[in-house]
Amino acid sequence: MRSSSFFRFIVTLVMAGLPSLYMCLRYPVFFNRIDATCYFNYPGSVPHYPLFYPFYCSTIAKIFGDSMTTMYALIVGQHIFYIMAIVYVATYFESLYSRMVFLTCMFFAFTAVVYVHGVYTEAWAIIAIAFMTGALLRICSSGSKSGRLHYFIYTGAMALLLLTRFAGVFLIFTLPLVVVLKGAWSKSIFKRGPLISLLKQSALPLICLVIVQAITGIVVKQHYGRNFSVYGQPGTYRINDALNPVYAHRNPDEVMACYKSKTTDTLVKIAFDVIRVNTYNELWMGAYRPLDSVRTAFIRNGICNSVQSTDDYLNAAYRIYISTPSCYPYKAIFSGFYDLLFNPVCITEVVHDTRSFVQRDYLSLPASFSALKKEVPIEATLSSYNNADTDPLFFFSQYFLIPPLLIAGLLFLKWRFKITGWLMVLSGAITMSMLASHFISSVITAHESRYGQPAELMMYLVVSVVIAETVRVKQVLPDNSKTGIDGSR
Repeated sequence: MRSSSFFRFIVTLVMAGLPSLYMCLRYPVFFNRIDATCYFNYPGSVPHYPLFYPFYCSTIAKIFGDSMTTMYALIVGQHIFYIMAIVYVATYFESLYSRMVFLTCMFFAFTAVVYVHGVYTEAWAIIAIAFMTGALLRICSSGSKSGRLHYFIYTGAMALLLLTRFAGVFLIFTLPLVVVLKGAWSKSIFKRGPLISLLKQSALPLICLVIVQAITGIVVKQHYGRNFSVYGQPGTYRINDALNPVYAHRNPDEVMACYKSKTTDTLVKIAFDVIRVNTYNELWMGAYRPLDSVRTAFIRNGICNSVQSTDDYLNAAYRIYISTPSCYPYKAIFSGFYDLLFNPVCITEVVHDTRSFVQRDYLSLPASFSALKKEVPIEATLSSYNNADTDPLFFFSQYFLIPPLLIAGLLFLKWRFKITGWLMVLSGAITMSMLASHFISSVITAHESRYGQPAELMMYLVVSVVIAETVRVKQVLPDNSKTGIDGSR
C-alpha cells in the first residue's frame, strides 16, 4: 500500500513539474520591465509594491550575491513552490487516473507558468491561489472534518496573496461566499447554523487582512518615519479616462468641475489638472513629478505645510473619483472588464516587457548590482525570446479558459446529477469571485492582462477539478445515482 501511494505521488510530482521543466530548459528568465529592478529595493519599494515580493527578491539577492545566480535562484524557488501547490491540489484525488485527468487539463494553463518563470509579483500570487484552491477543495468537501492543517494552509495562502497583489482582497472572501451559496441552495441561509458558519468563515479573511495591513504599516513607518498609502498612483489612469473625451461618460469639462467642487484644497485641484494633461504611458509618474514640484514651491512660499506628502494629494483626488460614480469612465471600465474576461493573455506582452528590461531597464538595478549589470546577456536573451512568439504551447494557452469551460459544460450536460453539490457551489463561488475581482479591478485602474492571471488560474483549477471529478464519478456511480450538497448520495 505504501509503495502504491509513493508511486502515485512520484507520478503526480513529475506530471506537475513538466511545464516548469520545459520553461527552465527552453527560456531564460522573464522580466517585468523596470518594475523588476524595483523589486530588489526593499523596503524602499514598499508600499508602491506589496511587501512580500520585494522582501523575497532582496533576500535571495543577499544570499546569492551580485550575479545572475540570484535571478536563477529566484525563479527556481518560484517553480518549486508552484509545483508544490499544483501537487497539493492534485492530491485531493486519491486515484492516479483522476490526478492525470486534472494535470492534463492544467497543461492548458501554461500562461500561469510563464509568470512563475519571471520576475513578476504575479508569480507568488499564482502560487498562493493554487494553495488556496487546494485547501478550499478539502474544506468544502469535508467541512469541519477537514482538519486544522488545511485551514492553516488556507490562511497562509490568503496572507501570501494579500502580501503579493493588492487585488487579492477580492478573492479571499471565496469561502464565505461558498457558505452563502450553500445556504441559499439548501434554503437555510437565515438559520442559526449557517449564520454562525458565515460569521466564522468571514472572520478569517478579515483578521488576515487586518494583520497584513498592520505588518505593512510597521515596515513603511520604520523606513519612512510615517505610515502612508499610494493607492492614488494606480488610480490616476481612471481619473485620466474620466477626463478624456474618448472614454468620459460626461463632458470632460463638467467632470473636472464636478471633481473640483468636492474639495477646497488647491493642490488636490492641481492634481486633477496634471493628471488630465499627462499622456497614458507612465501616467502616475508623469502626474506625480509636476505635482511634487508645485507642492515644494507651495511649502517654500508658506502656502501649505510639509506634513502632507504628494501621495496624500493624489490619494485625495482618487477618493473624489471613487466617490463620484456619475463621472466614472464607463467605456474604459467595461472595455477593461471585457479584455480581462475574453482577450487572450499574450506572450508578446511578456516578451516585450523582457526586451525592455534587457535593453535598458536593467541599468536601474540598485548600485550594489554592478556585476549583474555586466552579466545580463542582451543579445543571447533577445534571440532566445524571439522563439516564444511562435511557441505552440504559448499560442494555445493564450485561450486557456476556453477548452476546459467547453469540456466542463459538456460533462455537466451529460452527467449533471452526478457531480457533488458542494463542488458545484464552490465552482459558482469562484466564478463569482473572479467576475467581481475583474470588474472592481477595472473600476479601480487600467488593466494589463497579467492582472487577471491569479483569479483566472483559480477558475481554471476548479474547472479542471470538475472535469476530473466528473470522469471519476461516472466511473464509480451507477446511472441513477445523485449526489447532494454535502457530497452524500
